[in-house]
Amino acid sequence: MKIMKYILSTFFIFTSIQLSAQVIYNDQQDPLLKTDDWNWINSNNKNELAHKHLVLEFWASWCGSCIAAIPHINELNTRFSKDVAFVSVNSYDTQAVIEKSIKKHKIESYVIMDEDKYLKDLFHIQLIPTTILIDKNGILRWKGLANQLTTELLEGFIQTDTIHSVIDTSLIDQSFIITDVTKNIAAPAQLKVTRLIVKQFQRSTTSLHINFDSTPVIEMKNWTIPKTIQTLLNTEKEEKVAVTFSGNVPDNYSIDFLATSNQKIEKKLFLSKTIRVFSDGLNISIDTFPKQRKVQNLTSNAKKLKPFLSTNQQGNMSFDEVEDRYVIQHFTLKKLAEFLSYQTNESIIFEGEDQQQYNLEILKTSDFSKMKRFLKNKYCIKFKEKEVERNQYEFTFH
Repeated sequence: MKIMKYILSTFFIFTSIQLSAQVIYNDQQDPLLKTDDWNWINSNNKNELAHKHLVLEFWASWCGSCIAAIPHINELNTRFSKDVAFVSVNSYDTQAVIEKSIKKHKIESYVIMDEDKYLKDLFHIQLIPTTILIDKNGILRWKGLANQLTTELLEGFIQTDTIHSVIDTSLIDQSFIITDVTKNIAAPAQLKVTRLIVKQFQRSTTSLHINFDSTPVIEMKNWTIPKTIQTLLNTEKEEKVAVTFSGNVPDNYSIDFLATSNQKIEKKLFLSKTIRVFSDGLNISIDTFPKQRKVQNLTSNAKKLKPFLSTNQQGNMSFDEVEDRYVIQHFTLKKLAEFLSYQTNESIIFEGEDQQQYNLEILKTSDFSKMKRFLKNKYCIKFKEKEVERNQYEFTFH
């Protein structure tokens, strides 16, 4: 049984946290694909692969990040299908589940079932989603995430047979003061934002680190500006925030983001000021307006949860991925609600008083109905839909 363990810092947010190297290959690897043995689910036209570059997207129905990547892959498929064949590879689900997912999520690329995990093992796939690019001569050229396979990268590759990665150029390098009037503190802070542009044969990573245990640190590498803003707001409000973007939204390149201070500052105050400095530095205006939202309120039975209390109530949160389950440790119910929000893409809150830490098993699925049934049967955790008023944020790029 293969277990992949992720240790999180004591501050947990429900944005996908995944370290992923974008690799450009320059050593003429020609993997044996065995296309004649492929189990095609929504097509059997192998001629579509002839004389085309090939993109393999490894995914599963229970993988939230995989499902989120489908519209991007669909868009690339529409734009580049003349030169590139897009094939979604599922090494985990049954054929019935795959067929249902194709319809439910409107997958437009070709889909194959890697039942014997030959392709998964061939490309050493350990985390999903993972995207592979192979040129029309059968040579492995690139490996990374779907959102790293940009329109610009593919266009450049098709036209010049060259793949580019990133170097940086400064967007913001600013010192500012955060004033806490309740404690009579004026703390210096620093924000550095670097735009990533292309350079041949260089590797880049996508990562996230947020810590408020002592002095605050927020570091994101290779993120888009909209995703950076969404993450900062989610972290400040400690729930999923409704955000819209308008104007000239720069979603075609990524940034490195680093906000720090040498003094301990209250988390919400630090985040609020950082968001404002970040927006001002990029000429972004922010508007808020109240809006009624439907959310799922998590409720629990203390007696039923008692056997699952963590022995050490001061432990650091962590989770292990074991087959079809997440084994989570030292999670409060509030943090569980945040985790489930990310996993199911539902707005889930916890309004109770219980601050104890629990060790639980969570079903690995993005289907909220399945998750509800699982948690009710195993832990007597239930959900009640309610309407709440929350601010919706609109960021306009000028």
